[in-house]
Amino acid sequence: MTNSHKVHATCVFVAAALLTGCVSIGAHYTASPDAAAYTTKAGKDPGEIIVSETAIAGHRYKVIGSIESQGRSLNLLSPAPTREDLDKSLRVEAAKRGADAVINVEYQSQREGLASHGKMTATGQAVVFTD
Repeated sequence: MTNSHKVHATCVFVAAALLTGCVSIGAHYTASPDAAAYTTKAGKDPGEIIVSETAIAGHRYKVIGSIESQGRSLNLLSPAPTREDLDKSLRVEAAKRGADAVINVEYQSQREGLASHGKMTATGQAVVFTD
């Protein structure tokens, strides 16, 4: 392969990478000191987990930890991360920890530069119902 072919192949690869729309989503959990005493059903179905921007009326609960989820568009053509993307990530992480809900969720968005739509972060408290 000649140098001009290598340069062309590299340019094609870089262009393909830039034109491919992608969103990266990840979550992080920090357990409360007494979380183990309240977590009994780890491995729940994420679809059962409630995500709420407020506390949930009518339930007693214990906070077992905090969860933060971040979504980031990887390039300009990537779709911006949505609340739905982050809620799904919160549900999956909460289900792994045996939580019944993620409450007091706060969302923040920020633009990172000309090459992306930026990122969105959601943070909330993982809780188990005690009633």
